[in-house]
Amino acid sequence: MTAQPFVRAAIAALLAASCLRPAFAQPATPQSATPQSTTPGAADFLNAASDADNWILPAKSYANNPLTPATAIDRANVAKLHLAWRHEEKGGPIMATPLVWHETMFLATADGAVITLDAANGQAKWRFATAAAGPGRLALFDGNVFLATESGTLIALDPATGHKNWEIAAAPEAGFATAPMPYHNPATGQDLLLIGVAATAPGGSGAIAAFAARDGHRLWTWTTIPGPGMPGHESWGGTSWRQGGATPVGIAISPATHTAFAALGGPAPAYDGAARPGDNLYSDALVALDLATPAPKLRGYHQFIAHDTWNWGLATAPMLVFGRVADKPRDLVVAGDKGGNLWVLDGDNGALLDHAALSFVKNGTTRAAGGGAVICPAFDGGIQSHGGAFDTASNTLFIASADQCAAVATGKTGSDVSVLGPGETSFNAIAVASGTFLWRRHFEPSRHAAPPSASFGAPKLGPQLEKPINAGVLLTASGLVFTAAPDGSFVAFAAENGRELWHDDTGAPITAPAIAYRADGKEIIAAISGERVSAFTIK
Repeated sequence: MTAQPFVRAAIAALLAASCLRPAFAQPATPQSATPQSTTPGAADFLNAASDADNWILPAKSYANNPLTPATAIDRANVAKLHLAWRHEEKGGPIMATPLVWHETMFLATADGAVITLDAANGQAKWRFATAAAGPGRLALFDGNVFLATESGTLIALDPATGHKNWEIAAAPEAGFATAPMPYHNPATGQDLLLIGVAATAPGGSGAIAAFAARDGHRLWTWTTIPGPGMPGHESWGGTSWRQGGATPVGIAISPATHTAFAALGGPAPAYDGAARPGDNLYSDALVALDLATPAPKLRGYHQFIAHDTWNWGLATAPMLVFGRVADKPRDLVVAGDKGGNLWVLDGDNGALLDHAALSFVKNGTTRAAGGGAVICPAFDGGIQSHGGAFDTASNTLFIASADQCAAVATGKTGSDVSVLGPGETSFNAIAVASGTFLWRRHFEPSRHAAPPSASFGAPKLGPQLEKPINAGVLLTASGLVFTAAPDGSFVAFAAENGRELWHDDTGAPITAPAIAYRADGKEIIAAISGERVSAFTIK
């Protein structure tokens, strides 16, 4: 397909030169876990990107770039991938990425349980059931398996037995919105779990909170909407700051500078801008927090869309990579939003280097025949969820996007949202240096039943988009890109040209990003499809 240029944006950086300096090179290495350790140590997290044996963070490493250094499965033999084992759960689709440490897979199920499997053959080891409604998110650290539930409970389990070591109502007022990010802070000597806290609806601010790994008590909270007396409070007219929003959607860490980067969602109410005059900081923003002190300090921020009235908040965790833009090598911070916008910032100073619109865009100025403003992409489109992957060698970003339109009518009781037909999804390979699409794979529109409700107003929902977005991306050092097609197939593309090299019908749509690890001397690719975990290896 003909290469298409990026939409260039000459936008002044909102960050001071010292605000965003990821310094992606790792600091001096602390002690790692011993071969017998039941969970990773601090050094294992620092070195996670180069570890082909384990998968200890949802997006591989602190940089949130799901690239495995493993090369045994490559373009020459990927067609020989076959099913090694499959494990099936009950209770609904699994949405969380599994973790693997020393040939044990840890998985949070849809019904709130935690299970462990032998990563080599899929045999069950132990299961821990909770009373929590909905799935949780996992972390491995300090000799515990941590489960953060949607209801705000933090539970520590013994990795070998599943025995509960402790449980605490850590954020009962809102619930957790991100997986715990383990971090040993050398500046304070503390072992932390950094977690995004959801904004309550209505009237609550999102937050980044730190919890002590030893017992779960809260160490500090940084709220994403500034209250009275805080910088940025003036960006909310009157008392509109109390309406909430700006839920964190992902966290990245630069250990060398003790900096946490957090991507924040949109303001509330999502579509009624008149109810919240001003720019509405720090919604739709990337923020950088200094972790070198007992309480975090805001180093800087970049708000991509001020006063968002289209529900286009950031949707992917920040990705910290080293690449080239306009042929100049530099540290980059990459994020995507529900408006289909791909944002590329300079890691040195926070300047916006590139903006690519990956989805069809209408910003509410067009009216639908049945009433309401037409917004494209709507809440189910754009760039969402698990984001993409970046290959430094080829300077290419791989990411999925979706087109979807909806008519939005806002009234006193909220917003009615009517989806306007099915949409199209694309899988994109973007040559970052030149600002062009290296290749794109388009998928035909397809439909499935509407969900019973959504998080805003009282929506009137039509057929929804069936898309590969929840599949995320797995990139291998051998030049393979794993993702999913809308029909549920698990697919491997050649990174350089998008040619399909292998696919497997796993029986249900892929609902979480694939991972790669080694077990029993073999390289294994594992994917989640609905209630199933499927593991593939070379014959």
